[in-house]
Amino acid sequence: MLRRLPAAEVVGAPRPVAPEQLARSVSGEHRFDHDELDPAEHRRALLALAQDLGARCRSDQQAAGGLSLTVRYADGTSTTRSRTLTGPTHHSRDLTDAATTLYDALGLQSLSPASSPSTWVTGSRC
Repeated sequence: MLRRLPAAEVVGAPRPVAPEQLARSVSGEHRFDHDELDPAEHRRALLALAQDLGARCRSDQQAAGGLSLTVRYADGTSTTRSRTLTGPTHHSRDLTDAATTLYDALGLQSLSPASSPSTWVTGSRC
């Protein structure tokens, strides 16, 4: 006769299974309709993504401990930058400041059409 094992025993998890547990991260994505060279448009996209992440963290009663920014370029390559926040937060302003710092660190001031961002992806660790 076969015995049913609890899920925690099957995968060898050291902690009990919690099916209602909240996600450990949230992310958002913005795809430009065309290869975007305008830094003002980049910043608008970052602002919208940071506001969305903040709202989602607040609605889930979560706080972000870190933020990552991935930029996909028109030529198919991508760049990712991450940073740990100074403290857990769900405030959109803090997330916007962190995203802007990551963006500035990429040095995208002079872009050619082949290296223009086509997609922005931000994520936060809760």
